Amino acid sequence: MCAVGAVLTIDGEEHSRGADLIRPHNTAGHFHWRNTQLHGITAAAVASSVEFSEWYSGVFPNLPDDAFLAAHNANFDRSVLLKTCDIYGLPAPENPWIDTLRTARRVWPQLENHKLSTIAWHLGLKKFNHHDAQSDAAAASLIALRADLGVDVLGSGEYLGDWRDG
Repeated sequence: MCAVGAVLTIDGEEHSRGADLIRPHNTAGHFHWRNTQLHGITAAAVASSVEFSEWYSGVFPNLPDDAFLAAHNANFDRSVLLKTCDIYGLPAPENPWIDTLRTARRVWPQLENHKLSTIAWHLGLKKFNHHDAQSDAAAASLIALRADLGVDVLGSGEYLGDWRDG
C-alpha cells in the first residue's frame, strides 16, 4: 500500500475527504514499474510519508461502528487492507464493506461497462482522476450514495444495504 483516500459522509452528505501517501513497510520490497505507471506514485514520493500504522491510528479507532467502507472492486482493497493490518499487527476493521462495482452493475445495468471511470462520468463527477486515491474514494462514495436512494432497485426487493459484504 502506498496511498489511501477517504471520504466521510454523514446522513448522505460529504463531511470531509482526504488522501495520504503511505510509506510501505520495509518488507514490501521495491516499487514495481507497472504500479508506478498506473498511479504515478514513486518510491521517492513516499520516502518521507507516514507508515500505515501511523495513518491507521488516526483513522480506524475513530470510525463509528456503523460506518461502512466502500470501494470499487472491494475484494482487492479489502485484501490489501487486511494484509497491511496483518503486517503491522493491527486489528482489521470490522466495519462492513460495500463493493461499488457490484452495486453499479445492479443499479445501472444499461451502462456499457462498470469501470470506475465510466460510473464516475455517468454520475457527473467532475475532475475524476482514476487511480488517484482521493478521486477513487470520492467516486466510490458517490456511487454508494446515489445507489442508496431508499427505493426498490429494479423491483428486486433488495436495497443497497442488502449488498454489503462482510
